[in-house]
Amino acid sequence: MGRVASNDDLQKQIDDLNADKLKVISTIAEVRLMADDYEVAYTPKQRMQTIRKNIDKKIDGFIKGFKAIQYKTRSSEEILEEFNNEQGDAYNEIELLRSNIDAKNGEIYSIDDAVKDSEAAVQFNDIEVQRVDRDNKAKLAAFAGQLTALNSGIIDLTRRPDETDEEYRQRCYN
Repeated sequence: MGRVASNDDLQKQIDDLNADKLKVISTIAEVRLMADDYEVAYTPKQRMQTIRKNIDKKIDGFIKGFKAIQYKTRSSEEILEEFNNEQGDAYNEIELLRSNIDAKNGEIYSIDDAVKDSEAAVQFNDIEVQRVDRDNKAKLAAFAGQLTALNSGIIDLTRRPDETDEEYRQRCYN
């Protein structure tokens, strides 16, 4: 029975195959030579790109086979070590995600509080605007009453229906 290649040997073969896949070939003669090396059949009239695609498929098959051998030849210690590393990485990722979730929840609560504060401020401002408008109308009515009494007949101080508060105030002052 033959010697089983080490994972390092298999990896070197995989790397060499990948290098061949990346090799730039510019002539049909070079492609046909490579096809012969990989025992890929071609016809004399076949296009260069078609032959190259068939070579790459064959190389991909070799790489897949070598990777399968690599996986099967790993020792149980290597498999266990890889599993433990991946498990540790997964736990670290979970902790990072939990931390990110906690941070985002904190941001959400902060934004929610800010929204509630803003809604309360808007409500307070609306009430304050209504109070100020009410007070201004009362003061304006009292002022109009005083002006009417003082200038009876000289100025028309009755508010017109189409007149705004500002227009009315300006007319009364002038």
